[in-house]
Amino acid sequence: MKKVLVLILCVLFLLPNTLTSINSIYYVTEDELIARYFNKYDDLSADEWYAIGVAICFYRGYLIVPTSKTTFSPYKPLTREEALRLLMESYYLIYTVKRTEDKYPEEIDAENAYDVADKLGCDLSDKGKPVFSDVDESEWYYEWVYLAYKLGLTAGIGNGEFGAGKPIKRQDFAVMVQRCLYLDSCKGYGEYTEFYSDETKVKTFADYEELSPYALNAMTFLCGTNKYSIRSGSTGNAIRTRDYGPLFQGYNGYLKPRDYITRAEAACIYYDIVYPLMAWQEDTALGS
Repeated sequence: MKKVLVLILCVLFLLPNTLTSINSIYYVTEDELIARYFNKYDDLSADEWYAIGVAICFYRGYLIVPTSKTTFSPYKPLTREEALRLLMESYYLIYTVKRTEDKYPEEIDAENAYDVADKLGCDLSDKGKPVFSDVDESEWYYEWVYLAYKLGLTAGIGNGEFGAGKPIKRQDFAVMVQRCLYLDSCKGYGEYTEFYSDETKVKTFADYEELSPYALNAMTFLCGTNKYSIRSGSTGNAIRTRDYGPLFQGYNGYLKPRDYITRAEAACIYYDIVYPLMAWQEDTALGS
């Protein structure tokens, strides 16, 4: 039976008071992990392509909140604020302190995000003030959107709006993923160097020319098996390179960049994001 390595690093992955070791390692089978959660939801099947991705999202704190007590709605589009929450937690910019199955985050720790913003010289003098007209301070995602805007993860949809409650396109999700990779390297683990990408794969899709210019670089990187390189170590001289992707597989030769990404698709991309990063974090924790 195939094993899934679940590496849990203190502070980054779960609540701080639940861990006693900085690099505890637990093993569970895919079947065990899926069975633990899927029997609660009528619209999820353990035999579907999304099974392990959704199960990992549940395991890591319901990073995509179910739509009801008995439904997850895997083929429903992911909203823009849900995308920010998923990705910012994926890269440990923000993590949820108080997690519940059927609610969005009630208490968060955004220290990493503020540290990165400080390193990048972001102007945070307007903290507490709305940056988009459709994001009220009372909403659970207010601080997520504020920090995402300051860190360059989103510029909104125009006319001073973020697009709260609206679905996110596949190409826009890709741009967020690539930007998060850069921000991840600014948290103190190393310095961003560059992405090694090959345009060969993305150009094989029949609808390649439908990509918006602003998303071309991100989709090029995420459609291929590429390399993400950062400088690590106390002197910043050690170069660490990881294979990354492909995160976007397409559908029967079509990339569908302007379609909305579904909750199931986003969960699987999250799964593909987490494990390369976890391997890098393990090396770092062990001092290699």
